[in-house]
Amino acid sequence: MNVIQRLTLRHMAQNKKRTLVTVLGTIVSVTMVTAVAIIALSFLDKMQKNTVQNIGLWHTAYERVPVKEAAVITEDENTASYSLSYQGQYAQLPESKDPRQYLCVGRYAPGSLKHLPLRMTQGRAPERTDELVVSQDFLDTSGYEWKVGDRVTLTVGALYVPYTQEDGSEGRRYVTQQDAQDEETLWEPAGEQTFTVVGIAAMRTNMETSWMYGYTGISGLDLAALPADATVDIRVENSHLSRQLFRDGARIAEQLSCAVSFNSSLLMYSGVMEDTYLMTTLTTTVVTLCLVILIGSVSLIYNAFAISLSERSRTLGMLASVGATRQQKRASVFFEASVIGAAAIPLGILFGWLGIRVTFLAVGPMLDSLMGDGPAMQVVMNPWVAVFAALFSALVLFISAWVPARRASKMGPIDAIRGNGEQKLRARQVKTSRLTGKLFGFEAELGLKNMKRSKNRYRATLLSLVVSVVLFLTAATFTDYMQTAFAMTQDQVQYDLLVNISGTDEEQEQLAAAVEQVEGADRIDRYTVLQGALWTQLDESQLHPDFKKYAPKGSTASCPNIQVFGLPEDQLRDYCRRAGIGRGALETGSGIAIAPLNLKQEHNFTAVRQLKDPAGTVLYLHRESGADSASTPLMLVGESSEKTEVMAGYEEVLTDLYVVTSEETVRQIAAALPEVDLGTQMTVRAVNPVQVYNQIMQMPAAKTGAMRVMNISDYGEQNRQVMGILSVFIYGFIALITLVCAANIFNTISTGVALRAREFAMLRSVGMTPRGLTKMVRCESLFYGVKALAYGMPMAVLVALGMYKALERNFDFGFMLPWTAYLGAAAGVFLLVGSTMLYATGKMRRANLVDALKDENL
Repeated sequence: MNVIQRLTLRHMAQNKKRTLVTVLGTIVSVTMVTAVAIIALSFLDKMQKNTVQNIGLWHTAYERVPVKEAAVITEDENTASYSLSYQGQYAQLPESKDPRQYLCVGRYAPGSLKHLPLRMTQGRAPERTDELVVSQDFLDTSGYEWKVGDRVTLTVGALYVPYTQEDGSEGRRYVTQQDAQDEETLWEPAGEQTFTVVGIAAMRTNMETSWMYGYTGISGLDLAALPADATVDIRVENSHLSRQLFRDGARIAEQLSCAVSFNSSLLMYSGVMEDTYLMTTLTTTVVTLCLVILIGSVSLIYNAFAISLSERSRTLGMLASVGATRQQKRASVFFEASVIGAAAIPLGILFGWLGIRVTFLAVGPMLDSLMGDGPAMQVVMNPWVAVFAALFSALVLFISAWVPARRASKMGPIDAIRGNGEQKLRARQVKTSRLTGKLFGFEAELGLKNMKRSKNRYRATLLSLVVSVVLFLTAATFTDYMQTAFAMTQDQVQYDLLVNISGTDEEQEQLAAAVEQVEGADRIDRYTVLQGALWTQLDESQLHPDFKKYAPKGSTASCPNIQVFGLPEDQLRDYCRRAGIGRGALETGSGIAIAPLNLKQEHNFTAVRQLKDPAGTVLYLHRESGADSASTPLMLVGESSEKTEVMAGYEEVLTDLYVVTSEETVRQIAAALPEVDLGTQMTVRAVNPVQVYNQIMQMPAAKTGAMRVMNISDYGEQNRQVMGILSVFIYGFIALITLVCAANIFNTISTGVALRAREFAMLRSVGMTPRGLTKMVRCESLFYGVKALAYGMPMAVLVALGMYKALERNFDFGFMLPWTAYLGAAAGVFLLVGSTMLYATGKMRRANLVDALKDENL
């Protein structure tokens, strides 16, 4: 260790408070980097586990693969493991209490079940063709009370939908397990088979839903017994994940003349995406996030080194006078940065890990409630996080120390000893406006002169405040845009059960009342809908340019379909309140258009309006084709972005207009148009959807088809899981950025005031009262705050515009700013600057006057 380094350590030891503040600032920076990295890894790990639970552990799926060519896939070098299945056969369930009167038995090769979205709750996986695994939902809803070890004999066969071919002969389309119950089917028996129940499994919605023709059963598969021309389905867990996987999958599918698909969700959470455009958008977003953290960290630490250089200017001048070179003076600053980094980086990594761990322990119950029965979110920490945090923090320290190091190397001995390096100015450079003195008094004028006199300190402080403002507003805008973009990608299923009721008005009313009485339902919404396709004729002048632009090719944009939702009075009043439209304005024969709609085109999402000016537009609804067919008017009183529960989060084809109105108006429309019947839709939310579903399915109408129930709770649960995790990440990120900004402002202001201890002592010695000193500090706080906001807010708007343009590639929504955050930033700057300066000057006033006058920061 040379003389320069020993003097640097001595200086750091003599200025313990400033050194400690700098170390703490660096620790906060490293903690933030580590915490963000851990949260990101933990988020991806959680989403991967959710996807595996809901969709299965596979990356590539091949369908209809010739069994004799299956080795091309199973023995491929990029195949880590695989599942192999053969087409299922249906078995009749004549005593089922559920509309699903069949059991679709799929046959799987040994070891395949780990790739499926199920969890064995009892027993084991099937190994032979006469062994059977059924779902817990089957036992809960069908009325069958099978147990592990039972032997059951079932009539097996096939379901098909008959149709007439072009030559007039009868054709058959055989039903698969993924088909919905929307067509009448015929049964083709093939004989009886006896199975031994060897296991019971909890299956996810992807394997078994309430609208399928049958329940899902799983049996073993004997490959040797398959016909030579048989085809199988193969799901592959790939060993190496990269974009090459998509090209290899397409190549193999073409080679074997089979279909291929990819588990895009699992691949995306593993960092692999086929869409380069979306990848560019996400990369830009991640780079923006890293830049926000980098700038915040540099601004926090840079000021500490700049102020340290101001303190050490005379020391460096003395060293230069006795022969210290520029390189030695520059190395002195970098050595200080190295010492701080050696102490702060390990502690920052440790605190980052501990902080996230404690956070997860604290919010664990909340996360579990948000995520339902999903796997618990765990803290994921690997060595690369520590390496990344250490390298990133070292880069931050190097950048932060670079400018002060250059200034130190250029500092001449005479100017440094005299202190001229900090204050080279003329009288006119500290001249202030007379208006300042008249408006704020002599104290404000004195404070403004001080700011002009100590340019470097003033600029460092102002830069710190501006960067803090920009950093906070950028973080707020970033999270706002992320929430908006993510919401556009979600199907936003908010309910667990969807009930469709048909029949006479009286029958529908009775069934709806019965559904509303079931136990365990948290919320039930009811809609009266029109059964039958309605359309309207619009003038080109009435259509919004978006609607004409995004309407599908070959369609007539001026003749969109109409979907009308009639709400009961209490729900309608609540909807009008949320829409900002008075209930009194919605008379019989009028409605509210739902706009804008989110349009999904591949990986691009666009907010689209259909009508140029909805208020006052009259829609003439038709049931039959032809502009001269019977119609009835429906006047729009406005539009609202509030969607009904039954609407999807986005539209894949833009062909429909959606209108909310009263039940009375819907009945009026049905009475005026031919072949239009009324139906009732109900959405149900429940803590235990299966329990409520079972109650509804016990109603006689569920057996006759007058009431159809769809249990889609798993889809809603997936959305809630993702939104819950994203919310934790977003608000955690905002909290970290706010902490960094507050620490940055406090560090800069308090250290700056501490360096002015001698100046304040001189003012007190010549008669300035404590009240006058407080007034001067308040005025300086006002000047700093106004300038910081004047520079920071426009810069934040420009950064927000840049982020918006980057996201606009895939998410086309209107440019917006989080005005609440802007107001909070304005209030926060004045509050933090003012309170910190008053706190620091209060400490100065309590200090000994003589000791303060003697202090020269040597």
